[in-house]
Amino acid sequence: ITQLSNHLRSVDPYDHPITISWTRPDHPSMELSVPHVYQRSNADDIDLRQADALVAGNLGAGRVYPKARYPMPIIAGEIGEPFGTSSDANFELNMRVGSRIKLWSAFFNEAGLVLWESSLNNAQANGGVTFLSPELRQAFAVHQTFAAAMTADVVPVAMSTLQSGSDRVRVYQLKGASTLYGYLLHPNGNVTSPTTARGFTVQLDVPRAGTLRWVSPVDGAERGSSAVQAGLQSVAVPEFDFDLAFSLTP
Repeated sequence: ITQLSNHLRSVDPYDHPITISWTRPDHPSMELSVPHVYQRSNADDIDLRQADALVAGNLGAGRVYPKARYPMPIIAGEIGEPFGTSSDANFELNMRVGSRIKLWSAFFNEAGLVLWESSLNNAQANGGVTFLSPELRQAFAVHQTFAAAMTADVVPVAMSTLQSGSDRVRVYQLKGASTLYGYLLHPNGNVTSPTTARGFTVQLDVPRAGTLRWVSPVDGAERGSSAVQAGLQSVAVPEFDFDLAFSLTP
């Protein structure tokens, strides 16, 4: 690994970051962590399980590479459904919702994803892949638009949980000197008849006065706006089913 890394650095005029698959962030020559993460896209806890793999670094088979110990960029080199799932696993509604949640929650944990794609035109896909349906492609386009407006100085805010009776919402945030972005997830295992998150408020430490804009990660539709002042405050959350994003931009 050392010899090959040194050779690549000697011939690459563009100074690309160097990594290896399977990932070895513990090796001194590595500049990216690129784990493979194949997890069932259950919409109620996929964000937590994915964070356990990408941030805590619990990758199975005795491989543990926590981000705190190896502080380098994370781009999951392969993301998909687990091997050995049923033949139509990648076409289920749960997978389509869960894959969107994977994308957004990974992003707010400062990790990128490379989907291991299956573009088969029937429902006979094997495990270990992701089917990029038209719905999922639309969701990825929404995320790209959202991310393109983000300032480069943002850092993660610790994930928090909102509670209302037995219902709960997890809140992910990225905060900059004058910007604030968020992703709210309503853990909801029933993808065919989801319950709606209602009556939640979120405590936000807002860097400046402005307008918080709420958008749907599904199609990018604006779901409302909230006038905010600088400082810590409670903000009412619009109703939503699975997930919702917000931004306070310059």
